[in-house]
Amino acid sequence: MTYAFVCYYFANKRRVNRLGIVASKKVGNAVKRNRAKRVIREAFRHAETELRSKTDKRYDFVFVARGKTPHLKSTQIYVLMKNFMDKLG
Repeated sequence: MTYAFVCYYFANKRRVNRLGIVASKKVGNAVKRNRAKRVIREAFRHAETELRSKTDKRYDFVFVARGKTPHLKSTQIYVLMKNFMDKLG
């Protein structure tokens, strides 16, 4: 859990990591919720390639956006996500 998102993860037996994103109305209006999902998706796209190269395990990730998420850039979320994924691999 960080100030930008909460992450739940589960090991899966597939060949790929999967992503799910949740942004409730507490995040803001539709524009802010969509931005939060976009920046999380972009950060995951970069962090996932590194995770894939480090380990053979695959996971299902569910990221829950928080109130500050739409105000952050994807590079800031990427750093938080990378720190979190380093603990997995």
